Amino acid sequence: MSIYTFPTDEIYAPLEFEMQMRGNVMVNRSPTNGAITTVEIPGDQWAIRMMYSYRANADYQAIAAFWNRFRGQSHILRIWNVAQPAPLGTLRGSPILASAAAEGANSVVVQGSSGETILPGDMLGITLASTKVQLVQAAAVSGTGVAITVSLVAPLRGAANSSAVVVWNKPTADFILTEAPFIPYRAVASGGFSIEAVEFFG
Repeated sequence: MSIYTFPTDEIYAPLEFEMQMRGNVMVNRSPTNGAITTVEIPGDQWAIRMMYSYRANADYQAIAAFWNRFRGQSHILRIWNVAQPAPLGTLRGSPILASAAAEGANSVVVQGSSGETILPGDMLGITLASTKVQLVQAAAVSGTGVAITVSLVAPLRGAANSSAVVVWNKPTADFILTEAPFIPYRAVASGGFSIEAVEFFG
């Protein structure tokens, strides 16, 4: 199983790019009174969907070849939020975690430069102690610059050390396709298909 990184060449850019956060929740409905109970357990994951429009066949062949090489679920896709590759906040440079964060933490403290900001909805990559990078999204933020407290949409899957690297430029996650796409071909211009994938981690 190989990892293929999504190309940065503009011809591969989809018409639409969607992301979904899927909570790992067990739902039980009582057969006697209909009451619903839920239990949240670790394992939240991102899901993505990309839609391609019609393209000239010269470009379309390259797009089709990239996606066909996955052969369904044989390989891993490494990709960032292609519609928002960098935060809308001003965080740049080489940010790190100002303090350690435990596995399951719902917030982290990011150390940037004076005056820099992170906005709700911005996506970052947090380097865990295992050296794996987890793609996270800011739910709420307080502070600026050297101590930005970032509440996370989903908790950390592992512990992160103080001074761990925070990735702001194209923070990636690994995904596996839900199925091999059907890719239509036409005489002059081809297109009109979608890709769906779920986050892959172990």
